[in-house]
Amino acid sequence: MVNVTTNCHYIKLTNNANVVNIAAMDHSTTVRLARPKGRFTFNGRSVVVCAALSSALLTAPAAAQEVRARYALRYIDISVGSIATFSQLVGGAYRAGLDGQQAAYLSVLTSFRGSLRSDGVVRKGELLPRAYAATETTGGVTYRTEVKFDARNATAIDIQPAMKDADERVPVEVEHTRNVMDPSSALMMPIPEGAPTVGPAACERTLRIFSGAHRSDIALSYLGTENMQNAAYTGPVTVCSARLVMHAGHKPAAYMTRFMSDNKGIVVKLAPVSQSRFVVLAGVTVPLPLGTLSIVFEEFNVSP
Repeated sequence: MVNVTTNCHYIKLTNNANVVNIAAMDHSTTVRLARPKGRFTFNGRSVVVCAALSSALLTAPAAAQEVRARYALRYIDISVGSIATFSQLVGGAYRAGLDGQQAAYLSVLTSFRGSLRSDGVVRKGELLPRAYAATETTGGVTYRTEVKFDARNATAIDIQPAMKDADERVPVEVEHTRNVMDPSSALMMPIPEGAPTVGPAACERTLRIFSGAHRSDIALSYLGTENMQNAAYTGPVTVCSARLVMHAGHKPAAYMTRFMSDNKGIVVKLAPVSQSRFVVLAGVTVPLPLGTLSIVFEEFNVSP
């Protein structure tokens, strides 16, 4: 056990190196580590989820409400997968989830299926996550991540099984777990009272996302508005640019890390939900080295 100076956090690494408990302390500048290192890493694997694939974006209406949406994933205009999302709000509590899978014909090359679940509370228009769980099955192997939160600070992380390439990744530090949200909750963006649900207020924010082993920001900025007409939705949408800023858990030497960090062409579209103060994802385009990945709105249901 060693002491390291840091910002008011206590870290305990259990016998299982993939489980980390983090508890905040009010007046201390010392961190005690169960291993003689000045930082901790998560030698596990987590689902890497593009924030653009998250589910409904909500704030707290007076009554219970559920938003469900379905999206098609298309690469160079060829179907490569699908995503289904849901968000439920009852009183001051919320639940959110996302299920994604690749197109069946791609299973001859590889297989992928992933799901995210989170729950938390809504206080003064702000979403405060309590628990997040992610499951990814690829190549016949299933990887699981669980994160517990106190407000917007991660307090416990469990990632199984261990990643073999952890030494190639930027390690997650204590500060990467503070003032963050999980991927399922991160895109639940309330619109401030008095601001139109279509317009700059829908875009102008930075999403601080922590998935357990990865920490990144999605910085949105307003581009304009347009009218959308398809099977899922007809009406105005807000158009935002999105920039990805990776802080931890990524491979800095990887080509796609550099490409996505420099990618200035990502566009996100957000549609308002009538009689509410929230928006939902209506579409995303992501330029890639060869072609474009698109997330296309296919179904949209709000109840009651």
